[in-house]
Amino acid sequence: MSANTPTITLSPAQLAAVASFLLENPVLARAYGLAPAEAGVPLADRPDTRTYHLGATPTRGRGYDDRLTMRLGPSRSKLLEELALWTEFGGRRGGLPHKRIGACYWVSETDCRAYISNT
Repeated sequence: MSANTPTITLSPAQLAAVASFLLENPVLARAYGLAPAEAGVPLADRPDTRTYHLGATPTRGRGYDDRLTMRLGPSRSKLLEELALWTEFGGRRGGLPHKRIGACYWVSETDCRAYISNT
């Protein structure tokens, strides 16, 4: 990045809001190369775009329970072990696939399905 390149810092909630906005607006999604086949369909109606977190309460307005413990079943401490295993070995020794944004773990529906199929 050059010294003249502007940067922007987003919180995880802001990043999710931007992604949601782009994916729910087909014209913008296509303009940014983000147009899935389901562009224009509300995110809550597209399981492949769902994300989950380790929090104790579900996110309001999602249309589904986005707590990872509810989606997968194990306790928070067991899920943290699985996330750490994936981080340490890059998936070579199992664990729960995820993306890390700041201090937050984001686990997609695709990651949940991969984890379930390997356990």
